[in-house]
Amino acid sequence: MTGVADDTVMRVFAMPPTHCTATHVNNLSRHKHIINEKGSIMATNKRFQKRRTKWNYSCLFWAVLFLFCISTILSSCSKSPISNSSDLTYKELIYNNKQIRRDGNTFYFSGDHFSVFKYDSESGEIQDVCTDPLCSHYGKDSSCRIGQINTGSCFFAVNGNNFVYTVPLSASLDDSIMQLVLFRYDVSEMTNLRLDHKNGIDDRRYTISSNYCYYVTTYQSNKTGEYSFGMRQCNLETGKTVDFGEKTESVPRPLGAIGGKVFWKDAASSKTYVCNEDKTGSAHVFWDYPISFPWGNCNDIFFRSTDPDDPEDSLIFYIFHTDLNGKVISRFDAEDIKCMCVSDDGKYIYYISRTETPAVTGNGTPVKNNDGSDFLVHGRKLFRIDTETGETDCVFVFDGIFSALNIGVGDGSWFWFDGKKIYTNSLAGYIEEKPGDEPQRIGFSSGLIIIDTETGKVVRCSADFDRSTAGSRSYKSVETVIG
Repeated sequence: MTGVADDTVMRVFAMPPTHCTATHVNNLSRHKHIINEKGSIMATNKRFQKRRTKWNYSCLFWAVLFLFCISTILSSCSKSPISNSSDLTYKELIYNNKQIRRDGNTFYFSGDHFSVFKYDSESGEIQDVCTDPLCSHYGKDSSCRIGQINTGSCFFAVNGNNFVYTVPLSASLDDSIMQLVLFRYDVSEMTNLRLDHKNGIDDRRYTISSNYCYYVTTYQSNKTGEYSFGMRQCNLETGKTVDFGEKTESVPRPLGAIGGKVFWKDAASSKTYVCNEDKTGSAHVFWDYPISFPWGNCNDIFFRSTDPDDPEDSLIFYIFHTDLNGKVISRFDAEDIKCMCVSDDGKYIYYISRTETPAVTGNGTPVKNNDGSDFLVHGRKLFRIDTETGETDCVFVFDGIFSALNIGVGDGSWFWFDGKKIYTNSLAGYIEEKPGDEPQRIGFSSGLIIIDTETGKVVRCSADFDRSTAGSRSYKSVETVIG
């Protein structure tokens, strides 16, 4: 665009003076006697020069205006939140307390004991997150520290090429004093960057956007010794860290960031706040109550909460669909939701029922706990809400030898449904190897479990990092068919 604009300006300036001057000189030569009778040639030239100067200024004005308009259009396009089609895909915004993540066709999951691995849903391959062939993933001399991620205590977040994670490292020469250290690994560039400004982070609650990481830190007054809390914003590219927002007496809980905005919950008031990423002073109340299961894109967001406009129904939950400032677009009943996800295009909300019922085997035999009480299960049904019509229907039921299984062990458990397969890391209950067998108890909270709703096949993908030998980078991966 710049070349076209410059060329246009050159032609605008170059064409009129040469053409007009040649024409007037020829006319002056042919009618010299008329000019001599009515005035001098110098007076005529002055009038012509004046007109030409006026023409040049006019051209200059319109050319500058044209360039300004083009520059403004290009600038606005580059900053537009919908310039990238991936920004329109709905993603989970929740702060990082999970051991499984999805980014496009890639699922990141915790190893059985250490490290994190990725599963490509198209190829079915399991790989290391760090693909540097010379990296051991462990120790201070390695390119990354991903092999030091401890399953169950250290978490991770993924956004595009940014893989952000925490590992426990010594805070001083005394190895007994440990702190959580925050790193960013660039998947494409194979580079590792420490993000926490050498101070560690106070807990595992942090979230990331395309450009920044937000985490909680503690401040202590030199005068009074009192503690306060606040969020810090770290640039994922440069590692530069700044205070984000005001210090408070309560601990803020980052919820997520998308569309150039970051969301968090204030622990004291339980209100949910939103702020522009590039303007720390623009924070305002997004929702008067805590929100859960937030999924959003660059334009809007889905979440579960109570209705702030109806205080009498403060214990009744709905799924709200709002813009990024909290303006309600629509809402749906959500009393029976244990965990949920949103389809990439936002057309469907899928949720697991939280209603508990006594478990029975495929042949109808009740399943009992060790004390003889009924074993209760939830999540045997997967429901779908059409966000355009509001209609709800059931799309999958655990039955047969899988009738006593739970998807999701606790509130906030994670799953994803692509219309055919359920992906999760949490599956527990009883299962029969074949109808009539004694039910065997199972329970998984790591790895990746894939449930094919068309065939009923359940597969668990697991892997673990080999730390038995110093400098080892080997890992093992296993796919186990359940049932």
